Parts: sequence; structure tokens; C-alpha cells
Amino acid sequence: MMLEVNDIGVVIPVYNEEKNIASLLSRLREMGIQDIRVVDGGSSDKTVRVAKHFKATVILSSQGRAIQMNAGAKASNKKILWFIHADTLPPQQGAKKLLQSISKGNHLGCFRFKFDSNKPLLRLN
Repeated sequence: MMLEVNDIGVVIPVYNEEKNIASLLSRLREMGIQDIRVVDGGSSDKTVRVAKHFKATVILSSQGRAIQMNAGAKASNKKILWFIHADTLPPQQGAKKLLQSISKGNHLGCFRFKFDSNKPLLRLN
């Protein structure tokens, strides 16, 4: 079975992520991902407005990351679900690497990450 970017559905649980969400959504659109579900847990900032600007499907949910992720997963009909934190910026080739990994038989996984911070505790992580 040949997988394509259109087989990926992205779920992003959010709560007051106005400062981060545009960068993430822009990156996902650059990758060609069309099915993006932003699941809002009651933001009081412009998170929802920004998500709609990027033509993401916005789902209003109770607050709580697990609740939001489940709501996004239930609303998607894609073969592959990619859960991404709103303050994360996946690699530019992220969708391609995800598809390559799945075609090798992997059923779940994650990307390595680093913090964009000079704080000693975060650098240790």
C-alpha cells in the first residue's frame, strides 16, 4: 500500500497558543498536509482565529490534552494520525519521514527534539 501526505490527519490540542500556532500551521501547510484538526480547550486569546485563517478545522472541546486529542482523533477519518503540540515545529521533511517510517512497518514513533532556549534545565533535557 502506497501512503501519501493526504493519508495524514494532524491533531493539535491547544489552549491559548496564539503565539505558536501560526508557525506550526504554516509548516504543516508547506508539507502539503490538508487535514488539520485544532482542538481548542477554551482559549481566551486569538488561537481559534489564527487556526481558521490557516483553514484548519477547529473543534471546541473540554480542556485537557487527552480529552482534546481523543476529540480530534474521533473527528478524523485518516489512515495516519499525527498528534503535535502547538509549541512544536516539526522538521520540514516531517511528513515525508513519517510516511517513510510507516512504510517500513513502524506503527508509532516520535521525532527527536530540542528546546529553543538557553535555560540550563531545558538544555539538559
